[in-house]
Amino acid sequence: KGIAITYNNLANILCAQGDYGGAASLFRKSLDIMKEIGYREGIAGTCNNLGTIYQDQGRYREGLDLQKTALALREEIGDRPGVAMSHGNIGFLHLDLGEYGASKNELSTSVSMQEALGMKTLLSATTSWLALATARGGEVDAGLDIARKALSMAADLGQTWFEGIANRSVGVIQGMKWSEHPGGTQPETEYDEALRYLIRSLALFSDGKFEHEAARTSMEIGRLMEAAGHTREGGEYLRRAIDVFQKLGAMGDLDRALQISSPHQTEER
Repeated sequence: KGIAITYNNLANILCAQGDYGGAASLFRKSLDIMKEIGYREGIAGTCNNLGTIYQDQGRYREGLDLQKTALALREEIGDRPGVAMSHGNIGFLHLDLGEYGASKNELSTSVSMQEALGMKTLLSATTSWLALATARGGEVDAGLDIARKALSMAADLGQTWFEGIANRSVGVIQGMKWSEHPGGTQPETEYDEALRYLIRSLALFSDGKFEHEAARTSMEIGRLMEAAGHTREGGEYLRRAIDVFQKLGAMGDLDRALQISSPHQTEER
């Protein structure tokens, strides 16, 4: 058990350093030991960690299977905070997969459980993901309301990562609201507001500790600018994001960023 926990701790260090492949290898070693000794709590936690790494790598279905395993084990042992977290992780993976109905259901369950259990730390991030699932599922105004609620929660926490996530969610959904207006009738104020939240998110992530999240926000800034016709400036943000995704091996995010890029920008790279 001690060796397995050590593998987990080392894997978390590698993850923080952006070495997702090395972290995944250590998590798998830890998981093998946990299974061998029948340590269910440890199996659940390691499935959670490995599932998160697979999500970062773009291996969404594998990550989803692991998070579902973690959920089942946490339900068996009566770990209610863990169950709440697992529902959130499953919902986040469905969000990345574009399965917005399933994502909204899982994230709503997680939010309700976290509220009931007083889990204030993760609640703002889970609520931000719920906002995105709601908006991308077609309820943009409702999603924006949820995102603003998440932003208020994150501000109360005063922790950089959570504020960055919440600001990005508001910016993304505000950008979706702006893009609903056809042709040249989009109010400039909606575009400017969306960009302001995204720039704020990027600033929060730009201290070097959150390279992957900074790149994700850069991708969203590039997406918004591309939609507004600011191809050159948007392309610069996209290229920065693409460079980071390639370095980290974040293939899901890399595919998304490349799809946003115009053919001209792709040729320049």
